[in-house]
Parts: sequence; structure tokens; C-alpha cells
Amino acid sequence: ATPGAVVVAIICDRGDRYLSTGVFGEEHFSQGAGI
Repeated sequence: ATPGAVVVAIICDRGDRYLSTGVFGEEHFSQGAGI
């Protein structure tokens, strides 16, 4: 996935989806999620 798409996805999902799926892991979650 492109970095831009990742940023948009994080903004849209607020990181909730990544918390549930764990596709990106803790590093990306810590950088991209604001929860």
C-alpha cells in the first residue's frame, strides 16, 4: 500500500481497524493512531 493511502486509512478508521486486525503492528500503530 502507498504511504498516502495508509495515512488516509488511519485518519478514517482512527486506528480502530488496525487495533483489531494488527496488520501494521505496534510500531505503525504508535505513530499513526491518536487513541
